Amino acid sequence: WRVTRVRVLAQGTPPPTPDTRAHVDPPPREVGQGEGYFQVGVGQLVPEFRLIAQNGEALALSGLAGKAVVLTFIYTRCPMPDFCPLVTHKMVEIQKALGTELRERTQLLLVTIDPKFDTPEVLERFGRQSGLDLGQASLLTGPIRQVALLSSYFGPEFWEQKDGSINHKIRLVVVDSRGRLHAELHGTTWTTDAVI
Repeated sequence: WRVTRVRVLAQGTPPPTPDTRAHVDPPPREVGQGEGYFQVGVGQLVPEFRLIAQNGEALALSGLAGKAVVLTFIYTRCPMPDFCPLVTHKMVEIQKALGTELRERTQLLLVTIDPKFDTPEVLERFGRQSGLDLGQASLLTGPIRQVALLSSYFGPEFWEQKDGSINHKIRLVVVDSRGRLHAELHGTTWTTDAVI
């Protein structure tokens, strides 16, 4: 695709400059065709990723083959009750609503966008305090470049504010058992039933 005509319809205050850590140039062929990173579309394969879970063990998407994956991005110090805390609460609700059969075939992943602070130990404590069943949900951390690359597949942007908080978009995605993006939900207005 190529943009051939751009017309300014309105002007306003520009958004804050994104944190430079969120710009990633992946190694050639890491995301499929050797192009720069891209946003995965519904029906496309989600590229392999490997991060560290709250128990300190590596977790890769390929290790979840045969399971549906519900994935979102959070950080434990989020000061906005209607952002990360609400998303985490909704993930707990999803776990409770899945039922035995779906529960065995589903893995929930909460990826931190603040890996500098959110160590595996911090994530494990946060997960338990939040009421997540850590047998079926994993809180993931890793090098900021890997987190930023993974977030780029689904479109969320994040950047650090002067007060140390992180501004970010909220996105929840469902990856099917074959590793393809099945659905993406924006914001926090989605319901548990919609995810299930």
